[in-house]
Amino acid sequence: MTKILQVLLITLLSLSFGRCLGETDSSANFGIDQALEKYAKAESTTDRSEREKLFNEALKTFLVEATAQPSGKLFYNIGNTYAYLGEYGFAIAFYRKAEGLMPRDPALHQNLQKVIDLAGVSGYQIESPVADMIGLRSFSPLEQHLLLLGLAVFSLVLFSLNVWLPSIGFKWVSRVSIACTLLLIISLASYHFFMPPRAVIVKAAGLRITQMSVNEARFILHPGEMVEVLDMGNKGGLVRVRTATSVTGYLPQEVICIV
Repeated sequence: MTKILQVLLITLLSLSFGRCLGETDSSANFGIDQALEKYAKAESTTDRSEREKLFNEALKTFLVEATAQPSGKLFYNIGNTYAYLGEYGFAIAFYRKAEGLMPRDPALHQNLQKVIDLAGVSGYQIESPVADMIGLRSFSPLEQHLLLLGLAVFSLVLFSLNVWLPSIGFKWVSRVSIACTLLLIISLASYHFFMPPRAVIVKAAGLRITQMSVNEARFILHPGEMVEVLDMGNKGGLVRVRTATSVTGYLPQEVICIV
């Protein structure tokens, strides 16, 4: 009898726990559903002030949810909302964030190109010969790790062959193969783990170049342009960056969004 009561108690607790999980999950999605409803209403309304109000309310929820549970879809929605609001720098930044998680989404690439055209951005793509050669930046983070893992496994196979090949007279073949594989793995790993992060200019700002302790504004970077972040640790809220034209200088931290 006691065992039967214990089983019943455990069953009731299990059902109760499952119900709580379901309620938590639906309440977590409730905010997103409301934001999507406001987004849809904003798209259909013709009143400019109401349209802007609804988009901003949806955007606020999207940003909160993206901070708690970032995803490519959320970043994509945020980019769409910023694009509707005319904030092209922010739109491009969040499209770029989404692109890192959904590198082959056709709708994303189409919207990104539209916003780039609307922003009138030229030279937004940072040239990276190694990345262009192997297409590393077009891979998702999971694909990048799988690539490195595959090369590591291939290297281990070659090392195991190195035990056997010399015994049949192929010493130089095994050594050359292992050396080339290790060089490739080291190159990919160093590029993958140490490549400079990218950022998108979200507010127009003058690039300041330090010469003899004097900050000078050389030219204006416009919203939507891309830069590489070389150093985030500068004093005074300045970030050292390199532009698409290979000019190095300093920008205020609040005008860039790391992607």
